[in-house]
Amino acid sequence: MKPIIILDQVNKTYHNITSPNHALQNCTLSIMPKTFTCIVGKSGCGKSTLLNSIGGLIEVDSGTIIVQGRNLTSMKEKELAAFRRQSIGFIFQFFNLLQEQTIIENLMIPFDLNHERVDKAFFEEVINDLELTNLVNKFPHELSGGEQQRVSIARALIRKPAIILADEPTGNLDRENTKQVIKLIRHCQKRFDQTILMVTHDIELAKGADALIYMEDGRITHYEKNDLNLSYDNKDKEMISCASY
Repeated sequence: MKPIIILDQVNKTYHNITSPNHALQNCTLSIMPKTFTCIVGKSGCGKSTLLNSIGGLIEVDSGTIIVQGRNLTSMKEKELAAFRRQSIGFIFQFFNLLQEQTIIENLMIPFDLNHERVDKAFFEEVINDLELTNLVNKFPHELSGGEQQRVSIARALIRKPAIILADEPTGNLDRENTKQVIKLIRHCQKRFDQTILMVTHDIELAKGADALIYMEDGRITHYEKNDLNLSYDNKDKEMISCASY
C-alpha cells in the first residue's frame, strides 16, 4: 500500500514587517490511507500551515506535496481548486456555515458548485449517523456549537472525499461536545475508509489517533505511531517516511 500523502522538504516563510516567519522548515512526511493522524504543538508552531499546504489552500515556497498521486505543487490554481473539491473535505474550528441558509441548503452548496447529483442514500446515511435528521430545516444560529460542528463534519463527508483535513475542530467546544465530535470523526473515518489529518493543541485528545506528528518552530520534530508504541526522531528523511507505514 502506498502513502496517500507525501511531503518532501517542504518550506514556507511568511514575510512580516519586522522579521520573516519560517512557518514550515524542511518538512518531510508520509501518511498512509485510512488512518487518523493528529498534528500537535504549541500555537504558532506551523500546524495549520502544514495542514493548509496539504489541502492546497496555500502555496509553499519549495518542496513537493503529493496527494493521491497528484503533485499539488505543480498544479495551476483552477486545477488545484477542482482537485480540492473532489478529493478533500475540510472541517474548520469556526464551522463556516452560511447563516442565511438552512442546514440542508448549506450541505447542498458543494453539489451545486460542482453541478453534481446527490447520492441520496449516502446523504441520508451520513445525516442519520451524525444525528442531524431533525435539524436540516433549521438555520445555523438555531443550533448549538456541537450541532453546528456536526453539520460541518457532514459537509466534509457527504461528497465522499478520500481525505478529511480538520483544523482545531473542537477548539470552540466544551469537553462533552469535544468528546462527541472526536467520537463521530473517528467513527466516520472507519466507516467510510477515509484518511483524516487533524490539527489540535490538546495532546490528551490526540492520543486517541493512530499516529501523532509533533511540530516545533515550523519543523516536524517527532513522529509517534500509537498502535506500535514506537517513536522516531525527524533526523532522517527515510525514517520519517517509513514511520507512517
